[in-house]
Amino acid sequence: MRCLCVLMALLAACGGGSGGSSSSIVVAKGTRILVVHVQPPQDDNYDAAIAKARLFGTESVPFFATWKSLETAPGVYDGSLLTTLNAYYPAKALKNSITIAPINKNVVEVPTDLVGVAWDNATMIARFNALQDFIFAQIPAVTLTAYCIG
Repeated sequence: MRCLCVLMALLAACGGGSGGSSSSIVVAKGTRILVVHVQPPQDDNYDAAIAKARLFGTESVPFFATWKSLETAPGVYDGSLLTTLNAYYPAKALKNSITIAPINKNVVEVPTDLVGVAWDNATMIARFNALQDFIFAQIPAVTLTAYCIG
């Protein structure tokens, strides 16, 4: 919740005006979507944290997973987080941005049997494509605002 409060303070501090002028320029929302990472709060009431995020206009919540957390062995997938994602956020009328990371910062996060395999290797590509198929099969109710690899 602290992160949410800090974000709200930053948003307020960055409001309108130009060059120190006291006048404000309001820009229409257009097609922009506010994506906010909502951390589990100290009291573990995630529903309340989501409700507060919605109060200031949050429309989308990001989801991050490493490749190896989703494919635990060759062709063996753990879809538990994706199942939760598919059930929870659409029920709250929230969209999601999803990041799937084969590399997380500077750490390779591929299944163990693919460590050391070249990124352009046919097996690496086929397995990553199969992972994408698995992911999309698990999230039919999710509305995506972005799908990121990296």
